Amino acid sequence: MNRDAETTVNARPDPLGFLDNEAVARTLNTAQATLGMARIGSLPGFSMPLFIFAAMSRFPAPFLVIVRDDETLNRLEFELGFLCDLYGANSARIAAMPDYDVFEMDAPLAVEDRRRRRLNALEILYGEQPSGGAIVIATPGGARRKTLDRQTWRAHTQTLAPGAKARPEDVMAALLRAGYERSRSIDRPGRAVLRGGVLDAWPAHADAPARIEFYGNSVEEIRRFDPETQRSQQKIESVLLTPASEVIFPHQTANAPAPGVDYSPAAAEESPLHALVRQHENLVRKDHAELIRRNLYFDAGVLYPTIFGSRANPLLDGLFSTIIFADARQCTEAWDKELENMTAWAGRRKFPDPQELFYNIYEEIPEDTSTLGKTLLLNSMPYGDGDADALDMPVRMLPPLPLDLGEISRILQRETAQGRVAIISRYKKRLLGFLDDEGIHGVSVVEGAVRGGFRLDTGPCSVFTDAEMFQARPEKKKAAVRRDPDR
Repeated sequence: MNRDAETTVNARPDPLGFLDNEAVARTLNTAQATLGMARIGSLPGFSMPLFIFAAMSRFPAPFLVIVRDDETLNRLEFELGFLCDLYGANSARIAAMPDYDVFEMDAPLAVEDRRRRRLNALEILYGEQPSGGAIVIATPGGARRKTLDRQTWRAHTQTLAPGAKARPEDVMAALLRAGYERSRSIDRPGRAVLRGGVLDAWPAHADAPARIEFYGNSVEEIRRFDPETQRSQQKIESVLLTPASEVIFPHQTANAPAPGVDYSPAAAEESPLHALVRQHENLVRKDHAELIRRNLYFDAGVLYPTIFGSRANPLLDGLFSTIIFADARQCTEAWDKELENMTAWAGRRKFPDPQELFYNIYEEIPEDTSTLGKTLLLNSMPYGDGDADALDMPVRMLPPLPLDLGEISRILQRETAQGRVAIISRYKKRLLGFLDDEGIHGVSVVEGAVRGGFRLDTGPCSVFTDAEMFQARPEKKKAAVRRDPDR
């Protein structure tokens, strides 16, 4: 055996037969030894998330994976989560970093979801690194967008635990400076309210709110609470209060856009960012003020760049050790189209300079990102002989399993005679019963709902991801018998 192939990707059992395949190990070894960007092609369907997962055990974290659009981002986030569960990599943390809705098409809940996901990604990047590594999945716009730098993030992050010395008024003022909204009802992330010695806050990155009870100037108890009933639930050891916005207002500013406005923390009865929009509506066009009000974490830094100063970009600040482009050409084409659409949109909104608008929002990423971290350019299609430096995997697409049970039996018998076979199906129990009835052995069945079967010719290894034939069929309802009441 080739010495390069002796290194397996993962020491854990491999039910799909992909991670410990010698072609995968050899390709990863070559990519590690390649200077600059490594190009790897022929990764169709589910083989691409599998290859990314394999790379997670070889290349240094944190990872940034750039995909072409929101749909691909959501699918890859789910698929990598599925693989982490399947292979027991539960210490790895996966986060999504979509772009904000520049065109204002999202409903309010969708806007909130984008904000929460981005802030969750920043919490993973700027906080304590997980032992299993961190992987952030972003669209081209999400990866380019300017945001808070690590220093500002940490300066506006609070960790509270029982026994900690803190005045409730100071904690509330700090939350307002960090972008939280004062609200009597804590019904979504990024809201907080102080009632006497009880502070209710929903951390911007968290799934549930926390109730912090003070005794004098110290924290006595912290509990989760139900946002619907507002009732306290189980105790928790601590709560992490991260910024609720990617635009943080400075404590003091010498170049305020209008006189007579107090920006000091002591004067803040609401988030300074909300106050800025409310107090300065007469200084900007009405539609611009409405734009900021609807999407504060989107464009406030554009109209008031002198207040918010320089913005950071995690990619360009060297926070990622490994950068992966999933279908790099499609990512580039998607970004070019997005920028064209945004420029036209800004022109219709009559912004003074559309290009200047996006210069303030986005960073320009260099074509060669190998100076920022180890870069892998993955492609679902083969690179071909025209690119001598590219590595094409011996992988090809597999069609879904057919609806005919006899044909399924013949396909699986043929594949098991040649190598390893795995099926990922939501109908595991029914599928196992079918295999037992047909006397087919050597098939690994994994419960899951992913798409894009493939065959890895080295090994060989076949992974089917569609088994719709085995879904539970609803029983036909018996026709009701109409009875004559006079009979």
